[in-house]
Amino acid sequence: DSLKASYVVNKVTASKENATITSAAADENAVLVRNGGNLTLKSAILQKSGDSSNNEDSNFTGLNAAFLANNSTAAICNTEINTASEGSNAVFATGKNSTITVDHVKIHTTKGSSRGLDATYGGTIIAQDVDIATEGAHCAALATDRGEGTVTVTRGTLSTAGDGSPCIYSTGIIKAIDSKGIATGSEIAVVEGKNSIALENTQLVGNVKHGIMLYQSFSGDADNGTANFSAKNSKLTNLSNGPMFYI
Repeated sequence: DSLKASYVVNKVTASKENATITSAAADENAVLVRNGGNLTLKSAILQKSGDSSNNEDSNFTGLNAAFLANNSTAAICNTEINTASEGSNAVFATGKNSTITVDHVKIHTTKGSSRGLDATYGGTIIAQDVDIATEGAHCAALATDRGEGTVTVTRGTLSTAGDGSPCIYSTGIIKAIDSKGIATGSEIAVVEGKNSIALENTQLVGNVKHGIMLYQSFSGDADNGTANFSAKNSKLTNLSNGPMFYI
């Protein structure tokens, strides 16, 4: 419970409009909603710099993310989120009581371990009309990590450039509908462990030796079991010479 942020909503319902919220400190969120709080954020700009001192905490619990809901709820709309530091995920939901809705949001991250939308430990993100661009390594546009999570995106535009940064990386349940994406330095999509990705009317491009990877890493990040991938009315393109599916 040692998380800190430039703007904190703790146990209460709040709304904020037309604000620019900046965090330049290490291990600090720009916005943190905690302990059952609820925030509506409209027409805002979030800017995050200052590297994480612990990438594992950033990946699993949202340390150093721009926007973090920890067992809390939030709505973000007409907002721009930029991060320029290690371990600075843009929008992060952690805990089974966390739900973030995202509408008309533009995300840009430039350093490593800085995903676009990320949910862990049963958190949920429901997004529509999102534009996500990441540049660093281990920066999937849509992601879940330890403890599983659920991310659903409608009308997403996804772009990733780094190594280990597929359009979608799932250790939970991720759905993309009416979306498009390109990963110039990584796979199209990856499912780890007993988890899933479902695409509908979506076009995704990848650019390394495997197109879609379904695997078990034994890292502890994903429970053992059958990985599921489905694509309906969708187009998958692997620009490398390798197989479309690696299982």
